Amino acid sequence: MARPVCRADVSARKHAGIEARHRSGCPAANGGKCSCKPAYRAEVWSPSENRRIRKTFPTFSAAKGWRDDHAGIKTRAKLRTDPGPTIREAGKAWMAAAETGGNLTRSGDRYKPSALRGYEQALRLRIYPELGGRRLRDVTRADLQRFVTKINAKGKPSTVRNTMNALRAIYRDALAHGHVDANPTTGLRMPAVRGKREKITNRTGAAALIEHAPDTERALSLSAKLD
Repeated sequence: MARPVCRADVSARKHAGIEARHRSGCPAANGGKCSCKPAYRAEVWSPSENRRIRKTFPTFSAAKGWRDDHAGIKTRAKLRTDPGPTIREAGKAWMAAAETGGNLTRSGDRYKPSALRGYEQALRLRIYPELGGRRLRDVTRADLQRFVTKINAKGKPSTVRNTMNALRAIYRDALAHGHVDANPTTGLRMPAVRGKREKITNRTGAAALIEHAPDTERALSLSAKLD
């Protein structure tokens, strides 16, 4: 005689990543007929954390809905148990490492003191007051595009670029260490820096711009005497 089959188990088996969770003492645990109202546990895989993330729901439909909503790679990051550092925390850690040679430029060189002074000023005066309390992974490209517009309305285009260069360096490091899954500083619409009025005339600004200049223009840094 075939053993009775629990309808909850049948429903769960039809959908990968969902499991019926019977109450303690329910005969279904030993192949008997279910005498409880089971809960349903759904799970998704988080590549960035290299682990499964599970959540239990009182109904099958709730568990299925949660898994369907969070099965994509783009939404898995939101499920992490560790919220990650804020921009202020990441910025301070980045600066401390850069000052001792722990963080290097794209060319593998140590940051020049003048470039670090520019980054510190951008962080302290503009980035921290606006975004310091936000989590790195919660900031979107749209957030930063609005930030660019706000800075540009108050200052020169060169100020915008110097400010965003500091954020680019922080996000590049965060991406390399797995703190974020994407870099929101890429693809931003930046104001053009041209004309005599926008000419860089100080060593701090020049150092930051050379560090983030396109590779085809980085030869300029070979003749720049910044320190």
